[in-house]
Amino acid sequence: MAMSSWMIRRSLRQRSRPAPEDCYRLDTDKTLRENANDIYIGLCSFHTSINKRLSLLNGLVKLIDRWKRDAGLDSSVSVNISPPQPGGRSMTVLSGERDACLGYTVQQWMCCVGRSLVHQLPQIRAGALRVLRRLLLAPCDMREFNRLQLAHLICRSLDVMLRNGEERVQALKLVRRMLIVAPDELRPAIV
Repeated sequence: MAMSSWMIRRSLRQRSRPAPEDCYRLDTDKTLRENANDIYIGLCSFHTSINKRLSLLNGLVKLIDRWKRDAGLDSSVSVNISPPQPGGRSMTVLSGERDACLGYTVQQWMCCVGRSLVHQLPQIRAGALRVLRRLLLAPCDMREFNRLQLAHLICRSLDVMLRNGEERVQALKLVRRMLIVAPDELRPAIV
């Protein structure tokens, strides 16, 4: 019996769903630190599948947003970087609180996520850029970003000659975030 084209597309779409073991969901019964540990171990593993890696990167974005919500921060890009009011917390203090809450320093996260910036798939690179944007809170985070020389990998994502629209959008959002957090620390390679 012949199948029409819409039936073929529909059957292919159902088969292309990732396996359940490749989907990572934040466990609400675990603490932020335990979820962060699971994500960190999964991202550092060489044997993590492509779907699992993308799922872990998206899970890390959700985890950072959850920490920001718990810390009383707005998760949008326009976090106020002005000097703290009396009784308020500076961004550097918040950066330290984030490291303590997630169990790893920003350097460890950037090294772990930076591996995904050289992945062959643009979706993985876009996910890594999204995580890096969420990690940048204070000028000290930006200095660490520059020390690890990740700016050159961002330039690759900004290349107009490549067909990587989603990745380019995430790279532009990251550059915008860098300009908000520490404009003096922005590398000339990105400009």
